[in-house]
Amino acid sequence: MKSPRDVPNSPRTRVNPTPLLLALLCSLLSAIAAAAPTDPLPDRPGLVREVLPNGLTLLAATNATPPGRVALHMVVHAGSLHEADEQRGAAHILAHMAFNGSRRFPPGTLAPFFESLGLTFGRHQNAWLSFTAGHYVLELPRADEQTVRAGLRFFADVADGLLLLDEEFEAERRVALEEVRAMGGPEQRAGARLLPRLLPASRLASRPPMGDEASLGALRAERVRAFYDAWRRPWNVTVIAVGDAPASRLLALAREELGVIEGAPGERSTPDARVERPLTARAVVITDPELTMCQAHVATIDPRPAAVATEADLRRALVDQIGAWAMQRRLQGKIDTGEAVFRRAELQLEDLAGSGIKASAVAWGEPERWRDVLSQLSREVERTRRHGFRAREIDDARREFIARVEGDAAREPSIASAMLARRIANAQERAEPSPSARQVANLTAAALSTITREEVSRAFSARFGGPNALYVLLMPESPGAPTEAETLAVGLGAIAGDVAAEAEPAIAELPPIAPPAPGEVVEVSLHPASGALSAWMNNGARVHHRFTDYRRSAVVVSITLAGGWIEEDERSHALSAAALTAWDRPASHSRSGADIRAMLTGRDVKLSADIRRDALTLTITTSPRDLETALQAAHLLLSEPRIEPAALEQWRETTLQAIAARKTQPTRLLSEVATDAFYPPGERRTRLLEADAVRAVDLPHAQAWLDRLVASGPIEAAIVGDIDRSAAIALAKQYLGSLAERPRIGRPLFADLRRIERAQGPLVRDVTAPTSTPQAVVLVGMFGADASDADAARTLDVAAQALTTRLVREVREEEQLVYSIRALHTPAEAYSGFGLFYAATTVEPARADALRDRLTEAFEAFAEAGPTESEMEVARAQMLNMLDEKMREPEFWARVLADQTYRGRNLDDVAQAPQRLRAVTRERVHGAFRDAWRPQGRFTFVIRPALPNPETGATQAAQ
Repeated sequence: MKSPRDVPNSPRTRVNPTPLLLALLCSLLSAIAAAAPTDPLPDRPGLVREVLPNGLTLLAATNATPPGRVALHMVVHAGSLHEADEQRGAAHILAHMAFNGSRRFPPGTLAPFFESLGLTFGRHQNAWLSFTAGHYVLELPRADEQTVRAGLRFFADVADGLLLLDEEFEAERRVALEEVRAMGGPEQRAGARLLPRLLPASRLASRPPMGDEASLGALRAERVRAFYDAWRRPWNVTVIAVGDAPASRLLALAREELGVIEGAPGERSTPDARVERPLTARAVVITDPELTMCQAHVATIDPRPAAVATEADLRRALVDQIGAWAMQRRLQGKIDTGEAVFRRAELQLEDLAGSGIKASAVAWGEPERWRDVLSQLSREVERTRRHGFRAREIDDARREFIARVEGDAAREPSIASAMLARRIANAQERAEPSPSARQVANLTAAALSTITREEVSRAFSARFGGPNALYVLLMPESPGAPTEAETLAVGLGAIAGDVAAEAEPAIAELPPIAPPAPGEVVEVSLHPASGALSAWMNNGARVHHRFTDYRRSAVVVSITLAGGWIEEDERSHALSAAALTAWDRPASHSRSGADIRAMLTGRDVKLSADIRRDALTLTITTSPRDLETALQAAHLLLSEPRIEPAALEQWRETTLQAIAARKTQPTRLLSEVATDAFYPPGERRTRLLEADAVRAVDLPHAQAWLDRLVASGPIEAAIVGDIDRSAAIALAKQYLGSLAERPRIGRPLFADLRRIERAQGPLVRDVTAPTSTPQAVVLVGMFGADASDADAARTLDVAAQALTTRLVREVREEEQLVYSIRALHTPAEAYSGFGLFYAATTVEPARADALRDRLTEAFEAFAEAGPTESEMEVARAQMLNMLDEKMREPEFWARVLADQTYRGRNLDDVAQAPQRLRAVTRERVHGAFRDAWRPQGRFTFVIRPALPNPETGATQAAQ
């Protein structure tokens, strides 16, 4: 079961302007301000709706992506807010028990049935919770009547046929407790303490959708049954069917399978969440000894509902979002220039379960500078409240919003059925319409054209900050931590008196970027089976292209720059990570970070950068229309990148904080323990970054390292998506072929540096982490295959999938040791011999040894007898299903092609992956696993928390 996505105190659910804009506009909105403001917003064309005589609501839509598949989504309109005091945690337990015993699927039969169809639990078959609803999803691999009926019958059982047996309740309670424990950590603890302080009178504070250890431990089976009987009624259920079949046929099947549920009296309702507006300004300070940074909030609570159902609601949402976006953009400008004392800032608008909105300006900085962080954040919010926005800021926001909704509209014809079903389901949960993205784009443009700068400024002043603001600090526990009185004084002091307007910064009109002289293609080849064209440029750059319109109007460009981390030594360690800041925060010598940001405003372009052990990667997601602009930006980053001083210092602070957090949290410490065990002590370049290396980095050396990489590093790039070959190659010649000449990329690169002696097993580490989080981590594994040996890698991939089925059944379902468990195989790329095959998960500290022994037994048994034929059949079906999904996606082919020559990857192996997967036999899997599971290749790592001793207060390793 997934963790809830709308819990205000969950780090996952911070809503900055970009995702909330998409959620509000792309899933909810479709109107124009010129229409009557109370008119309801329309549903998307082709969405058919029916309310059955028993009260159950059905919705269906035809969608051909992916072909031959159907997505089913059920919303039960009862979440944690509906729980009585003695039922807290019941909604969470019910989501688990739905998969463990019903009228047509006795305990232990549901998962094997859907596995036989190729579904993977947690990926194609899942559930999650919110304050107001439970969601259940099935992504079916076929659209035939028998398969769709099977999915609908499961939904019918969830709605009116769960057995809720006492023994299943006890088993699933243990799993649910492990799930809550797996989410534990300093951020979770701080968030759990914060919400009751922000909303002291609200049910939201006492009804987290996941429950907590206390409420789950006290829950009784009869209370879960009472919750089920009260709320799992037909009138409280919505079922959505979307897929490659006529909507009328999907609706008819749903009517037949769900219409037989007996009706019951009652009506849908949501308990009052009791969200109240603060009557005066106050401060909240939450400290935790394991937090490593300061997080400052200036927050307001508005109890007015946040639903978007009419044109008036649309206008309010747009006005709020424009203000939030413009303010975040303003703060980012101060961060880029080094004027800000904080290193990151966000404007957040969080839906409080439909009962209000929490609007926050949030900044992250050094704990020692909490006064400066809170003061500057408060003052900047107040400055905007008093003086409003500049016309240019609102114009930029308008262009950005239009670009995003237009991009979504262009891509929606190929949206995946599961995503479309989820959009419709989310709207149903909030009792909102479900317009199409094209409706949104057309009508939002009209609405935006009537929104003025003055209107946005007034709305921002009403929404953010003000006399009833809450000043919040989340920070490390220390003797010098501020009191709430001190915090309130700082916040109010920052906005007292005169807060002058800032002079509008002068914007230099930069000349257009001159197109570079294009290079030439000197060699070209076509791989018919994959449809990929590969070319060498005269400067040594390698370029691939593959056309696919599976995602309409979408293009993915992935660029590999070989080198970096693998080249580092004692003196240069950490320079590659530091150099990456010029791509993370794009800047060049001729265009500042602010210039490049302005260049991409209003464009459907996303840039992301990553560092691997032997390469830097730059990924661009864009549209055909904006591809050239995106490649212009990429050319700047590949020819004249510049590390801006403020960006480097913010990287240093962020990295030091991440290192500090890594030392205390078991899940983060695991990567350090494993790395130290695998590699020789003297190989600094294979180690994770440490504080001394990060502090030693200076700007001249980092810039010189980056300049060398882009000037001479071998390059390989892939352009994949809805763009024809001639246009793609022309752009590649212009923006990649024009780069400085460099060696051709290939497998022999850095051959001497790749030879590292691997530590001999069995490697055993039992480490105590200095944490009070009651969470241990256990990993059992062995060294796996090299990526260059495709057959060996594929065979162990099948072994991992088959072993996962066994581990889920035995360790999770039968023994309830863990919440989630799976085996993973990661073939080695940079360093031969360092492929990894392992199973790892969190566990209650007292059961760490039991889990370690149990996983070891499972590996031993698999090595001795191999998988069963049944496990092989399930593994093949699941992997073929996932391959069918992945191999259609442009992102998949961009990843495959962007380092195909560098890795020596055989495209026949990729193009024929399904056939070659079917040829993997049980005997091959058994033999490969048995050969890898030798003493010299094994490793076992256990990370235990140092829990406080209740008698002495000292810490001790959890046993």
